[in-house]
Amino acid sequence: DWGSPSSASASMTSLKQALDAERLAWQFTRQETCSWQAGDQAPASPASWGGLPASTLEKCRQEVQKKGGLETLIPARQNWCWESLKLLSCPAGESTGLPWEQSKATLEDTLRTPLGNRFHPLADASLCNEPEQGSRRWTDFERQSARSWFFRNVRVYVLAIQSSVSTLAVVNTTAGLADLGIAVTRVPGFDLSRTGDLEEATREGAFKPQSSDEELVLEEGIAATSRLSRSASHFRALNLAQKTVRPLALLLEDGVQVVDDFELKVWSLVREEAPCDWDVISLSTTCPVGRCVSPHLARVGPGL
Repeated sequence: DWGSPSSASASMTSLKQALDAERLAWQFTRQETCSWQAGDQAPASPASWGGLPASTLEKCRQEVQKKGGLETLIPARQNWCWESLKLLSCPAGESTGLPWEQSKATLEDTLRTPLGNRFHPLADASLCNEPEQGSRRWTDFERQSARSWFFRNVRVYVLAIQSSVSTLAVVNTTAGLADLGIAVTRVPGFDLSRTGDLEEATREGAFKPQSSDEELVLEEGIAATSRLSRSASHFRALNLAQKTVRPLALLLEDGVQVVDDFELKVWSLVREEAPCDWDVISLSTTCPVGRCVSPHLARVGPGL
């Protein structure tokens, strides 16, 4: 009888009893929203790729320049070979790239220079950084279980980014979710270049103007305003999500295309792969630096 005085006061006499008690606690708390078997903390210190010769770093800088990647970087703070590697693994405008090890091999071939074996952005990469870790075939029982679980546990929010902040969404995410039988709450985004939106975002606490923000807007104009508007829009959605009575809030930007087994993938990811101490899971992160903990999840650690 979980929670009874007799069970609560009983002392553990073996490791097995302690583990059984831990699993029982999980069953009565987060069994719907995590896997008690997932674990492993992310590396505590940033990945390091020091000691490369200046000539090699210059070759890498030239590769970054060829791909137009110099504009957003601060040269004094960058490791050019790391930046070049990221451009291979995380190509701009694309949702997927090469796995880290494959990108490194490609870069070495391009430079005709070995880069050494000390740098591994993702520990245990064979667990989650392989293209073969794709979808799977679902049984009828899994489909029924996922549908029931999703309805009980997940509230979906679709954030409509203003067209002045981002290009118009080609895909209607709300309609796609409706086709799957998933109800959504639409959240209108902000355009902070509009006085009314700026005042409303400030009032809601989604945007707190700082002098540095004003300087950024003056320096970078429309691009900076768009980034700040998108950030404020996400804070608005997060503030709204905090009020849901369901355990999980799922936030998507309008324009995201959902696959037919979207519900099943979310169900499987949370129930079978998410560690029980998780707070946020990003469904769109590419090129993670950290450690794989399951076939489709990595704990993200500090970057370079």
